[in-house]
Parts: sequence; C-alpha cells; structure tokens
Amino acid sequence: MKTKIIFTLFFSLTLIPLFNSIYCQGFKAVTIPDETHVVAAGDSGKIYLSYDSGLSWNTIPTYIVDFNSISSGTNYSYLTAYDSKVYKVYINSINPVNVFTIIGNYKFNSVSFLSDSTGFVCGDNGAVFKTLNGGMNWNSVNSGITDLKLNSISFKDINNGVIAADGGIILITSNGGSNWFPATPVPLTSNNLLKVKYFTDGIAAAGDNGALIIKKNDSPDWKY
Repeated sequence: MKTKIIFTLFFSLTLIPLFNSIYCQGFKAVTIPDETHVVAAGDSGKIYLSYDSGLSWNTIPTYIVDFNSISSGTNYSYLTAYDSKVYKVYINSINPVNVFTIIGNYKFNSVSFLSDSTGFVCGDNGAVFKTLNGGMNWNSVNSGITDLKLNSISFKDINNGVIAADGGIILITSNGGSNWFPATPVPLTSNNLLKVKYFTDGIAAAGDNGALIIKKNDSPDWKY
C-alpha cells in the first residue's frame, strides 16, 4: 500500500507543471481512467481533459461551480461540487456536461464510481446516495449514519466501501452501502478526515493537522 500511495503522490506532482503551463489555478481533483486519459477539475467550473497522458489539454464546457471530487468509470467521469448535483463527463470527446439533480438541500463532498453504471456520493448531514444506472436515479443508502459531515467515500469493489468524516470517524460497509458501521477498532485520531482510499489490500485516510491513518487487511489495528 505504501508503494501505491507514493506513486499517487508522484503522479500528482508530475501534473503540477502541466497545470501551470496552461495557466490554470484552483484544481481540486484529478482522475486517471486509463493509460491515456486524465481528467482534472476545480474552482469556477474548470474541467480539463487530456487524451495523451497530460501532454496537452482540452477544456470542457460546464457550469460555474467549484468542483471538489471526481471519479471515473470506463467511458465517463463523475464530479461533485458542494451542491445537490452530480456532473457527468464523457471522456472520449468534448461534449457538454450532463447534470443529475438529487432532490433535497444536499451538499456533496465526494463521489466514487466503480463502473459507468454504479456509483456513490456522500456529503454533509450524513448524506449517502447510490446509483445503478449511471446517475439517472439515486437512492439514499445511509442506514446507520447519524448527522455527520462526510468528506470522502471510496469503494474497492461492489460490496466493500469506506467513508471518512469529521472527528476522525471512519465508516465501513460490506454490503454495497445498505448498512454502515463505525470502523473497529476505532482509529486513534480526532482530526477531521478529509480523504480516504480503499485499496485492494487495505484502507488509507488523511486529514487535518497531517493526520494519516492506515489499516491493512491482514492487521486488526489502525496505524496512525
């Protein structure tokens, strides 16, 4: 897992000069669907798409919102932007962004898609939603979650997922989001956890004040 984390950080750092070269500021999320495509998004509706591993970039027509999270299936990327909408981008050509609105006064902070059809979003006030048809319809799947600020969501497969929340809280599901339970043992941090990733061999989460917690599948404990 350490190798995966280092590689992710290295790849992100290599993109910084490319972003500067196209005079773009305020990027908050990036996804790499395959060997050639890269999609980056951020403040003021910025979405940039590369077909050549970041050597050149194309802008995508979009809305003036501040994107905060992005995740990809095979042919589409999905974004959230501190509102009750999910934004869908076709990564193989420059097309307008499709928008799906989830009814209610929600504020989404994170999105995680396993394929072009199955995905999840989470946000403030314990909101968690799931789609099985590429964002056309969404169902609430927050059983077991109280009024928490949910900052990041990640799934390693169709059943196993994790959410990072304020107050050092980690929530786990093993049934595709139907039920969520606090991680056990409880991670030893009270810092707000802002990002989480469910790898094949464990979970890593990062947050305020340099907080970094890791749990491997073969270990019963969280390392802080």
